[in-house]
Amino acid sequence: MGEIDETFGVLYLGTAIALIMFGITILQTYFYYLYYGHDGRKLKLLDRKVMSVWLLDTIHTAFSG
Repeated sequence: MGEIDETFGVLYLGTAIALIMFGITILQTYFYYLYYGHDGRKLKLLDRKVMSVWLLDTIHTAFSG
């Protein structure tokens, strides 16, 4: 049990930091869609990229938890 006790704190800290960064990603995504939803066609392609990054971050956070 000694090895688990030594590494569990680091795992918990890494997950906590990832959750904080996930919250920042959600906030940035929300502001992007709130303030830049009326962009032109070329910039609308960024919507897919923004949503993809948000979705991948959500999946990563779910697996980390």
